[in-house]
Amino acid sequence: MISFGVFIGNKIKNFRIANNIKQVELANMINMEPTNLSKIEKGIHFPKDETINKITEALNTDLETLLSFEYNNDILYNNKKQLIRNINNLLNNSNLKDIQFFYKVLSLYNSTFH
Repeated sequence: MISFGVFIGNKIKNFRIANNIKQVELANMINMEPTNLSKIEKGIHFPKDETINKITEALNTDLETLLSFEYNNDILYNNKKQLIRNINNLLNNSNLKDIQFFYKVLSLYNSTFH
């Protein structure tokens, strides 16, 4: 079982990535050193209440969702715009060969099911 600090850190990281925000960008948004945010995301440090409030505001979520044990990562992907941003982020970080493969898969899916 993971610690609560690691749990919160993972949640913050997942929300940050889903919002296509780099760690350095979030740190700047909440006036924090990137190394300190990294420690929070890894569960090494636990954020103060004020920091959690800044993080939830910057990540466009609320405290209840962030702290919920019942939270499901699918919540991050039930919005079409958000999902497209996430896919674009994945593609931007992929090499040409992988992008060509994804294109073929999507083309095949589209021609088969639409």
